[in-house]
Amino acid sequence: MCIIESMPVKSLITYPKTGAMISKGKKLDIRGHAWAGELEVVQMEYSIDFGSTWQTCPIDQPANRLAWQNFNASIDFPKEGYYEVWARATDSHGVSQPMLLPGWNPKGYLNNACHRIAVKVT
Repeated sequence: MCIIESMPVKSLITYPKTGAMISKGKKLDIRGHAWAGELEVVQMEYSIDFGSTWQTCPIDQPANRLAWQNFNASIDFPKEGYYEVWARATDSHGVSQPMLLPGWNPKGYLNNACHRIAVKVT
């Protein structure tokens, strides 16, 4: 165990909830929030192919030095099927969220693995 001195960069997709269904040919609008503790989130990305490729999406400037930042994107899916939408933020020191986190403190404060939601395209 070690003392938490600063919080790692993290992001959450807040809309839609996991399990969303969308018709082929329609775009899925996502929204969420990102935070980097005392730093600023300078880049926000999403992936629909399990992290093989990443697309950037707009992120708002923070309202104040320690505020969460809003992001959004409109996603086009290539074909019908099951997808996971992954979100990844990068802070002003160039540190990005990890794909998976091998472990964190017992209460979960340092869990900053990429957030993901399930989407079914029909």
